[in-house]
Amino acid sequence: MKRILNNVFVVVLAFMLVFGAMPGYAAEEYRNLSMTPGRTASEMRFTWHSTSVTGSIQYRVKGASIWTTMNSTSRPHHPGAPGNYRVHQPIITGLLPNTTYEYRITWSGGQSDIKTFRTGGASEFSFIVVSDPQLASTAERLMWMDTMAVASIVFPEAQFVVSMGDQVASSVDWTVSRAQDNFNHLFAPPEFHHMPLAPIVGNHDSATTTFNPELWHFHYNTPTGADNVQNTHGVRRFTISGRPNPPTQFDYYFRYGNVLFIMLAFYDNDTTSNNAALTGRHNWLASVINANQDADWRVVAFHQPPYSANRPTGENSKQRIRTNWVPVFEQHNIDVAFAGHDHIYSRTHHMQGVGSGGTPGTPRLNQNWASQANNAVINPIGITYFSFGSPSGHSLRQPENMPRAYLARYHQANRREFSVVNVTPYTFSVATYMINGTGINGNSYTMTDIYTIVRANHPPGTSIPQFCHITHPVIHVECDYCGELVCVCPPVVFDMQTDPNWSIILHHANHPLMRGTGTPSGTASSINGPPRELIIPSRSGTSQGLRMRADVLLNALSDDESGVKIEYSGRLNVAGTSQIRIEQSPAPSWVQGVNVWTKPTDAGNVFAQTVTLTREQLQHAVTVGTGDITLGAVPANAVLTITGIRITEMIL
Repeated sequence: MKRILNNVFVVVLAFMLVFGAMPGYAAEEYRNLSMTPGRTASEMRFTWHSTSVTGSIQYRVKGASIWTTMNSTSRPHHPGAPGNYRVHQPIITGLLPNTTYEYRITWSGGQSDIKTFRTGGASEFSFIVVSDPQLASTAERLMWMDTMAVASIVFPEAQFVVSMGDQVASSVDWTVSRAQDNFNHLFAPPEFHHMPLAPIVGNHDSATTTFNPELWHFHYNTPTGADNVQNTHGVRRFTISGRPNPPTQFDYYFRYGNVLFIMLAFYDNDTTSNNAALTGRHNWLASVINANQDADWRVVAFHQPPYSANRPTGENSKQRIRTNWVPVFEQHNIDVAFAGHDHIYSRTHHMQGVGSGGTPGTPRLNQNWASQANNAVINPIGITYFSFGSPSGHSLRQPENMPRAYLARYHQANRREFSVVNVTPYTFSVATYMINGTGINGNSYTMTDIYTIVRANHPPGTSIPQFCHITHPVIHVECDYCGELVCVCPPVVFDMQTDPNWSIILHHANHPLMRGTGTPSGTASSINGPPRELIIPSRSGTSQGLRMRADVLLNALSDDESGVKIEYSGRLNVAGTSQIRIEQSPAPSWVQGVNVWTKPTDAGNVFAQTVTLTREQLQHAVTVGTGDITLGAVPANAVLTITGIRITEMIL
């Protein structure tokens, strides 16, 4: 698996060598190619920068032979931006829902390679959430590219990315050239050539300069709000020291499948003191919701959070957001609220109401839990507010003034993070992951939190994921759904049917878990399959079995795991007893030990059993016994055929 990941980063490094860390990317006729979701599934909105005045985008349903061509008109980039680039922002309409398209960019004398995008419309899909990349350096650009590569490898079905603001790190003293370099970093991941990016405006995106909001519209082709006043650079007009006025110039919404996304502009010192403007925004939000009553889920997203684990100095702005917006969200039955800004992950309890002067509302702890251990709730009372961490590792912040009564979960391990949202008509699940390691190795990721809303009208057999707090290699392992409401996706320590070391299982010195089959001289065990079987022949004076190392199982457990679950199946050719034992006598004798499970077994009949071995039992096997766990059978003249061994960790 490390080899697979290394291949990815060979591609990434090749990308860096071709395009370079400096702005310009002279080797290509275009740069900063990106998509933003259209307002509906029939629309996709593109942006790219090119030195060519003319250009086009060609597209077709994947597999079709005929291209449709849309010519692209361009306008000059900001006069302070480096290079003689022009901005192309065509909008493709009339697309089919839930369909994969191929496309390519053309210019005078050339064209790009063929890329793909997928339209919305499916009732089940997933997407990635990040916040505050703030790509102020080449090092952070590499971290950002690594995070996007890991997320796309682990979750290849993710359809698009939502970024909760501060995509760039621009500040009041930055030049246009330096700010543009941030955007070059932002669009460096090649994933954005097939995944649309839905951005939120943040305080750095709307920094107090005369140019930064203009750069926003030069890079994001969002379906914006009502204000379309143009200035001489061909973008919307800004006043009040460069801040957008009113913020409706950044408000927008889009439908993707059965989810309505409402993207709002909340940033530092947004006092929203203009009651008429505030009422207008409230009315706009109400009109959007009224026009999308058929959406199964309603999500609001904005940069600055009303609740978080950091920045008590920003409490005034949080109070304003709670006062001016939380009652509106509750009035319109918003399901979840996404935010960023504070560079630390947090998730609130289900909050309801607002206190006097904008103080926090009431945590509603009494809910109809589908599984409280897995944060799965049926039709919750109140709204859960998320604040997401940084995917580039920029300026990670620690929790302050803890505990805070409104927080259900917060996490800061000084690592990059991303979240993945899985949507069905009956479940809306947010899982957050930390990338382990501080370099661009991306060697593993760990789930740090999960939260799921379940609709009360869910059909029988609806499944939701479990909180699996383990470290995964960068490979996607499908959950085994169990047909119940809460489906366990346990971390797998060993599975005989999928173990890549199966071919050396009999050469136990080379296998990380197996100690051997105890085969006497002259008699050899064998493997068979598919499906895989381990055949242990009869022998004289000893029981049959496969020995496993208890220390390996013990070391696989993290602090919050209490043991392992062993699923063991097989058959005997004669009547006997199948068993699982903790060996206590010195090797090589297996006769003495503690049976944790035995079962009389008829000749030819299949046995199957699930057994729990606690941390204490494994520790006992290591310190008192031989260090072996035996999956075996008696009598000695039996041929034991093991058809299945699956070992998973137990979560407290």
